[in-house]
Amino acid sequence: YLEMISGVARKEGDILGDYRLRHLTSEGRLTRTWEGEQISIQRLVMIEMLRSKVMQQPGAVDSFISDVRAKALVTHPGIAAVYEVYINDENTFFSREKLDGDSLESLYKSGIRFSPLEIVILLGQITKATRQLEIEEVATVDYELHHFVIVSKDEARVMNLAVQGVRDEQIESRTKQLLGGGFASMIRPGLPGATRVKSLCDFMTDVNRPIPLSWKQILDLSHEVRDQLQGRKKVPPAMTS
Repeated sequence: YLEMISGVARKEGDILGDYRLRHLTSEGRLTRTWEGEQISIQRLVMIEMLRSKVMQQPGAVDSFISDVRAKALVTHPGIAAVYEVYINDENTFFSREKLDGDSLESLYKSGIRFSPLEIVILLGQITKATRQLEIEEVATVDYELHHFVIVSKDEARVMNLAVQGVRDEQIESRTKQLLGGGFASMIRPGLPGATRVKSLCDFMTDVNRPIPLSWKQILDLSHEVRDQLQGRKKVPPAMTS
């Protein structure tokens, strides 16, 4: 893949500062995303780079940097870290943590199914992260299923989609519907808890609820069902006279 910038071709193997481009992973309207290597510490990273034609637009670089700053302020173990921003006349990009695992989208498309217990554990992990963004009033762009990475059967991570600005409740609602719908279709049927987990997912996707489930409610419900399925649900003490 090549892109001409001021007469310079950007390609696999190019070195930009402390980074070496390995291969292009995706292209968006504003950015291209590469897998790269941070040379000084030999770690794999993701590099999100402004497209050259976007760099020429007034205010585009400043807006990009403002969004990167918003991402850098997010510190949560469930959300991918942002490392640093790089700017010169020819390139504007930031480096971020490369998440290990498979995206929820790729697992969904491959027909993978999870047990009800696995789903409430993964949902709980994701919701912890999204709830933290809510608590800190961090604005984000819209999530898609590929922004959620399943590291293992009991660990999920979330890509850092923070941006400068004010939180949008409609984005939150769409994220809940996306996760509820995605997980509902990935439940392995016929196992203990399948009905309860499907009900939780359906609550998340119900756009007609007068008051949508909050992230805290989703987190509490996922933990409650998890504890029931693991046999850890506390039984209230017997009443004594």
